[in-house]
Amino acid sequence: MGNTMKAYVYYGPNQVSLDDVPLPQVTDKDDVIIKVTLSAICTSDVHIVAGHMPTVIPPKILGHEFCGEVVELGSGVTGWKVGDRTVVNASSKCGECANCRKGLSARFCLTPGFGVFGARGPHGCQAEYMKLAKGPVYMNHIEDGVTDEDVVLVPDMLCTGWHGVMQTGVKLGDTVVVIGNGPVGLSTCLTAKLWGAKTVIAVDVVDYLLEAALKAGVADYTINSVKEDVVARVAELTKGKMADVVIETVGLNATFNAAINVAGFHGRVCSLALFSQPITIPVMNAAVLKNLHISVGIQESIGREVLFDYVKAGRIDAKFMLTHRGPLNDIEKGYDIFSNKKDGCIKWLVTPYER
Repeated sequence: MGNTMKAYVYYGPNQVSLDDVPLPQVTDKDDVIIKVTLSAICTSDVHIVAGHMPTVIPPKILGHEFCGEVVELGSGVTGWKVGDRTVVNASSKCGECANCRKGLSARFCLTPGFGVFGARGPHGCQAEYMKLAKGPVYMNHIEDGVTDEDVVLVPDMLCTGWHGVMQTGVKLGDTVVVIGNGPVGLSTCLTAKLWGAKTVIAVDVVDYLLEAALKAGVADYTINSVKEDVVARVAELTKGKMADVVIETVGLNATFNAAINVAGFHGRVCSLALFSQPITIPVMNAAVLKNLHISVGIQESIGREVLFDYVKAGRIDAKFMLTHRGPLNDIEKGYDIFSNKKDGCIKWLVTPYER
């Protein structure tokens, strides 16, 4: 391999390729070098490739969902040793600036170079190796007896679902409607159940995603919004009460408005999506008349410690979403199958490059 490694590099909208790039090196006492042992393709990666996120400055190695094995440590790193396994938060932060000391999320880190891996922050995980500057600030140990597959979805997908249920205050007995049931939506269904939702209704246009929700036991009912009237079906299932909580994960005008329409009086509505286009809300009067509580935003890695404990205890298992995998060599195939929802793909895992 010499001094280079393989990495999937974004050069601009629809310009991405698997290239040879320099191996990362320790340059600071707080650096950690890991070998990436497992990563995943996220819908955000697909949006970057399509040019929907102009804040991503190329060239950039993509990817922010990953596990790894420590192979080298800076002289100042404590609490970690070579050979340790880690699942890493989706974003990096310095841990030292004023905002980090206040406990704000990585998106508010004031030190240049930190942020979401493979986006506005450092190079991402769709590579053979990574450098994690200030790594111990945002790395999480993988304990013995826990596999990469058990935890790879925790820091991003499951924490995003956790953020949605936390924002809406899901409580025992609630009826929760989740609009959009890709990996984020399925994770939201799963965490809503953890928080005590009595009834979870999954809404999507893709039958195999809805079937996966039922089979995994994270949803009680499903609605294909192409085949059924979502408002009428939710009214039927709730005997006219409508939803206590609606969490929207798609980021489209139609899905956001649907969320408002299916919420009941004093309902709590949250969007977890990144909107690629501006939206208008022609049903805002419905929101006002129903006294809805509406929130938007993205996850901040909150809840991961509890989720790790639940995984270890066997209380949750998100591996039903890990439907496809292939080595880094086949990552272009992975993007095609995942982004175009081919072959029943929910999540594509990227395994190490095969030489």
